[in-house]
Amino acid sequence: MKSIDWKLESSFHKIEKAIRVDLPGTVRGHASIKKWLFENVS
Repeated sequence: MKSIDWKLESSFHKIEKAIRVDLPGTVRGHASIKKWLFENVS
């Protein structure tokens, strides 16, 4: 179970790095990026 979480987290970090460039300047940090994704993608 732990390794699955790690893989998901790892994938999220890759996505996070890739999209950070395209995010509005107000979105900073892991939590705000997660929140932004949740609000704008789902």
